[in-house]
Amino acid sequence: MGSTEQCIYRKGDDHTVVLKDASDTAAGDVDGTYADMTKKGFRLPTEAEWEYAARYQENNDNGNADQYGSTWLTKLNSASGAALPLGFDGLTLPTGKDWDDLKTEASRVAWYGCWWDGDADNGSGDWIDSGSTGTAPCKTGRTANASGYYDMSGNVWEWCYDWYDDIAAVTETDPRGPASGSSRVIRGGCWYDVARYCSVGFRSSFSPGDCGDRLGLRLACRP
Repeated sequence: MGSTEQCIYRKGDDHTVVLKDASDTAAGDVDGTYADMTKKGFRLPTEAEWEYAARYQENNDNGNADQYGSTWLTKLNSASGAALPLGFDGLTLPTGKDWDDLKTEASRVAWYGCWWDGDADNGSGDWIDSGSTGTAPCKTGRTANASGYYDMSGNVWEWCYDWYDDIAAVTETDPRGPASGSSRVIRGGCWYDVARYCSVGFRSSFSPGDCGDRLGLRLACRP
């Protein structure tokens, strides 16, 4: 790593010095470094790249995808690779399905802390503890999505390169987040939180200095 052909981090888009790690004194403010996404190698995915990896489907055979041009993407209220939506207060159940069906499907693809049972508490509904006690090794006990990726929903929140901000309701190809901010995007939900946070459309953020057993990362690679 570190040549001009490879994916590299720099102090800014007009700087030539390659930053090799977070302790590199040339970096200064590490949180403000610049990544050239056109270069080869490993880096954090942009939020758009993460969402595409989580949502891509070859077709709509499972009946749970929306079409964008010629591309099918998992519906925003569902976990990655799921054929049913995630349960939450106010959701209209799919025809012929109950809350246990939604829990079973969510548990097929995601690790999460609580699931929504709309029949609990005399029909008022409540979040029910799933029994999850911590992170699980990747590729254990859950099914991969259509792209072959495991744990895109649940297990640990995953860092994205983008700074967090509201997303404008416009059509844009491969968008990038703002140039600066105070927190970076995290996606996917985790083993501790409610299942709804595992949906492919749910966004959150943490300060770059945050850490813990609910946070992780998944590297993107341009070969």
